[in-house]
Formats: sequence, structure tokens, C-alpha cells
Amino acid sequence: MDKTKELENRIKVLETLVLNGGSNQFQNNVYNAFCKAVETTKGVGIGKIFSPSSSAIFNVDSSSKGVVFPRMTTAQKNAISNPIDGLIVFDTSLASYYYYKSAAWHAF
Repeated sequence: MDKTKELENRIKVLETLVLNGGSNQFQNNVYNAFCKAVETTKGVGIGKIFSPSSSAIFNVDSSSKGVVFPRMTTAQKNAISNPIDGLIVFDTSLASYYYYKSAAWHAF
């Protein structure tokens, strides 16, 4: 099997796993599969995109579904240890998206 076909198969498996949800062990398996795909291709495409833009590490293609960012309360958001600039979460207490920049959380 050539590298492209192998990668397409891995991505299809990953997409199926992500859509079906599951346990913590399952989520770890999805994370590991995602990391392996990124490692081998320098980018991951989900949907009809198997070769994402060279400027993207992750490219999602859909005309009927979106992406859900981590959802947490304000207390959980504020308890994140050493957040990196650019981190995005949905704050369920405030019903808004927040990003972290320059040592503070900012609403979108």
C-alpha cells in the first residue's frame, strides 16, 4: 500500500473514532492516532481534504458540521495551569468563547 493510501485510511479511521465518541482510553487512542498522522504528514485533513494546505497543521472540511472547542466553567478555565497564548475555550458560565493572550483571558 502506498503512503498516500495508508494515510487516507488512517485519517478515515480517525474521523470515524472522533465522530463516535467514547471513553478516556478511546480518547487517548484518538489523540495518539491524530499525533501519528500529524507526525507522518506534517498536517491532517478531515473530511474530503487529505492533503491540507502547507500552512495548516489541521484542516477540516464540512458543509454540514462544525468544530466544538473544549467547554468548561469559568472556574475550570481559570484553573488551567500555564495556558499558552492562543488557547481557545468555550466558557459555559459566561456563554462565550475566550482566548488566552498576554497573561489574561479575553472574550471573542
